[in-house]
Parts: sequence; structure tokens; C-alpha cells
Amino acid sequence: MFWGGILGSIFNGFGLTLLNQSYKTTVDNSALLLEVMGFVVGDVLGLIFCLVSIVYLFRMIRFSKIIPDR
Repeated sequence: MFWGGILGSIFNGFGLTLLNQSYKTTVDNSALLLEVMGFVVGDVLGLIFCLVSIVYLFRMIRFSKIIPDR
């Protein structure tokens, strides 16, 4: 799930950069790369935060016996 999220983040970064920069005729490759990397870093940090939050949420639910163990 983590690697799929990273791959999706890369595609998302490329797609958003192409959509945001499509109206400009002259754009440096370094500017495009920085924008893609900005999207990727933000998406991956959000992915890590959400996955860690879900892990601790399910641990709290399991230890509070809302969902019984088998």
C-alpha cells in the first residue's frame, strides 16, 4: 500500500505539473522538477501521517475491546 501510494504520488505530481504549466510556453526543466518534487514530498508525508494514524486508531480500538479478539 505504501509503495502504491508513492507511485500514485509521482503520477499525481507529473499530472498536476503538466496541467499547471501547460499554458506557459517557456518553463525550465528544473522548475518543473521542483514542482513535481514538491507534490511528491507533500503527498508522501500525508500518506505516512495517515497510515500511522490508522495504525494507532486500530490499536486503540483493539485495546479498548470495541472489536473483540478472535
